[in-house]
Amino acid sequence: MDKLKVLYMKLPWLIDHWHEDVFAAVGSKHEIVRYDPARPLAEQFEGVDVVVDQGGLQGTPEMFDLAGRSGARLWQVQGTGLDAVDVDAILARGLILCNTPGHLSAAALAEHALLLMLILLKNYKQSEEQVERGQNCGLMNEDLKDKTLGLVGFGASARQLAKRAWAMEMRLMASDLHPISRETAEEYHLDFAGSPEDFNQIIQQADVVSLHVPLTDETRRMIDRSVLRAMKKEAILINVARGELIDEQALVEALRNQEIRGAGMDVCASEPIDPNHPLLKLDNVVYTPHIAGSTADTSRQRAQAIADNIDRVAQGLEPLHQVPGKGT
Repeated sequence: MDKLKVLYMKLPWLIDHWHEDVFAAVGSKHEIVRYDPARPLAEQFEGVDVVVDQGGLQGTPEMFDLAGRSGARLWQVQGTGLDAVDVDAILARGLILCNTPGHLSAAALAEHALLLMLILLKNYKQSEEQVERGQNCGLMNEDLKDKTLGLVGFGASARQLAKRAWAMEMRLMASDLHPISRETAEEYHLDFAGSPEDFNQIIQQADVVSLHVPLTDETRRMIDRSVLRAMKKEAILINVARGELIDEQALVEALRNQEIRGAGMDVCASEPIDPNHPLLKLDNVVYTPHIAGSTADTSRQRAQAIADNIDRVAQGLEPLHQVPGKGT
């Protein structure tokens, strides 16, 4: 196996755990160095075989050019979402583009979505306020049991959430861009399995609507004013996917007017969220700072997937989890 030169591009605001796990997984088998924004680009990309782009947010056309000219064989994104990645520009330089797929963080996202549901239905924020006021027994909570969960998108994280929600005795509905087979519907105990055309049926029936779709031109602001008005007044909206799936102004109005019961969010359209964002001023909103997928297990699993891909390139094998071009 060849020893490769790997350039690791760290996002400055992410905790060290993510890059430390990659360096540990790669070990001494390859030469892995951190990108330094203070140093000239050209000298850092010279002789590079693999670029690991943390989050997929840092690549520029100049970097893609330099990687292509250096003979780099792989541009590896340490993350799942590709909405901020210039896929075609990377592929046009002859680079192979890979991500770390959704199943590596699916359990983390599912558990976080379940947490947000429980915080809202068990009135956790209001409970804290009552404790501070010295009050007792002043709230009426809701059970997940017998509630209908509508899963918008039925990929890895939605399937992990379905498993957990079934254990909580929830009724399950799901829609996905790809057909959900009868066998899959039975495996995950779906009462209803539909396509995007069935989106309105799910929205109208669900007590909890949870979003599990990527951000694309088609899904951007898919939760708009008309969708929010079609939801049950007692329903809650959960989003651990991408903030721009939701028209935030419409959501603020719906929550203020009590058109829906509440929202549990781990993402927003512009991150980090402005501390004065109107969503944060509402009692029926729970917001966490894009940490649903930030677990030690997810970090280790993504790091191992990256290390495996580096080894595959070194052995002359095709890397796994390749991203096709938009026209493919």
